[in-house]
Formats: sequence, C-alpha cells, structure tokens
Amino acid sequence: MKLEISIKANIQLRQFLLASLAELATGYHIKKDTIRNNGGNFELNFLIETESPDFFLKDLADIIAATESSMSHTQDIDVYVKNFEDSEPSYCPEKNGIYFSPVEGIRVVPWLETATPSEPAEHDILLNPAGAFGNGLHPSTRLCLQLLKQAVDHHTERKFSSSSVLDIGCGSGILTIAALRLGASSALSVELDKQAAQTARRNIEINQLTDSVIILETSWQKVTGQYDLLFANLVPSVLVKAAPYMAKFLSRHGLLITAGFPATNNTKILNLFTENGLRLIADSSVDGWGALLLGNQL
Repeated sequence: MKLEISIKANIQLRQFLLASLAELATGYHIKKDTIRNNGGNFELNFLIETESPDFFLKDLADIIAATESSMSHTQDIDVYVKNFEDSEPSYCPEKNGIYFSPVEGIRVVPWLETATPSEPAEHDILLNPAGAFGNGLHPSTRLCLQLLKQAVDHHTERKFSSSSVLDIGCGSGILTIAALRLGASSALSVELDKQAAQTARRNIEINQLTDSVIILETSWQKVTGQYDLLFANLVPSVLVKAAPYMAKFLSRHGLLITAGFPATNNTKILNLFTENGLRLIADSSVDGWGALLLGNQL
C-alpha cells in the first residue's frame, strides 16, 4: 500500500523528529522525501510503500506523541496522510450536471469550472472535488451521509434547523454542505491541507453557502467552542489521537459522526470514544468500511 505523509512542525523539533523517523524508516520502504523550512516551521513530505499501513501509522503516531510530550513548550505537530490505494472511485467530471445519490434524498451534482452558476435544488450538492477527498462515492463518505440523516431525525425534537456543525478534515466540504442542506444553521470546517481547503471554499461558494460556513486551514487541535454535530471522517491514526478530545467539542445534546476505518475496527474505535464520555447511538458498515453515530452520556 502506498501512503503520502506530510508532517508540519516547529523548527525546534526538526532534528528530533528526523532522527526518530530515520530509525522508523529502517523497517519500511520510504522514498521521495523532501524537507522545506518556512520561518520558524518546517515541513517534511515523503511516500511510503508498506504491506502493514496500520502498524506504520501506529508507529508514526507514537513518535509524534512522544515528541509532543517531551517538548510540550513547542507547537503541536500536524500530520496529513493520503492513502493512494484506498482513494475514492472517480466519476466523470466532464459530464457536468449528471447527478447521483450517495444516499436517498441527497443528490451530488458534479460541477465544472466552466459551468454557469445556478440555484441548487434543496438537497443538491454542487461539487468539484478537484483533488480533495470527498466526491460522494467512497464508502466512508456514504456512511457519514447515511448517519447524518439519522442524526437529523435524532435532533427533530431539538430542531436541527438551529444546529451548528464542526467538520474536522472537511476535504471537499461535502459533509458540511450536506448538513446545511438538511437544515443546519452554521458550520466550522477545518482542513489541514491547503489545496483541500481551497477546494472546500470553492464548493461552499458555488453552493451559495458562504454566509453560513467558516473554513479554517489548520489542525483540529486549534479548534475551540462546542457544536451540535461533529464530523470526524479521518484515518485511524488521527482518530486514535483525537478521540480523547472529541467530547469537549460537543454541546450537551451534541452528536458525533465518525468514519474512515475498516468495519473490523468498529469495536476498537467505539471503545476509544466510550472511554472518553460518549455513547453509541448507531453503527453501520458498507463494503468493508465502518462508521459510528455517538452522543454524550447524559
């Protein structure tokens, strides 16, 4: 399996991180690494080919955690992972306007830069992912949309129409847009990858939702506040790190939708969240991928 890893950190951590990663690299095939300094920060990018991606990501997460723990006075370390082999199926963007429904009641309408802007239908999502994750075809995205509809039903008595949304790792912005299409009032979407953040902003604009959404190009670790609905469609290594902090982002009756992991890991991921104050409301799986809908243990 081929992974693309990007690590951004304070320049003070450079030598410590590079030494730790060099030791890790002895057991894996790492190639095409680049290092860039930018003022007081540096960025490391590399490709890795491994038959044991979960083990590698766990080892990488341990290194990051150990580095942050030993040098707590510095800024947090941001890690971005792209899995080339588990990337999304592609639709034909040249067929502008040919929609599909990832779940019943929600339509994704592929959109081209050359298209004439128009008023989207009530539950339509105009979308041009342009290299960002989230075109509506990947099982984890479909599962999040499925659980979103359950979350809307769950919130009925508390009026989903007044709900606020936090989308961590928003990618193309598809989940943010879907939540607003189904009635949420506002959203904060967080994306570490610059290209993906730009794509999300464009998709928010063509869906005429700029007044309802703030997109931050940063890590989830910089987020503050509480929200009624939280999306966390993330790779397992990030979920392991983030799970202990997720509950603090939820309002009293807030709900969390999480996906991005194999269905065989549903119980393991669930335990991460229940140990940190959340309870299971629903779980689902499709094509080997899993997802959970969770709420506070009231």
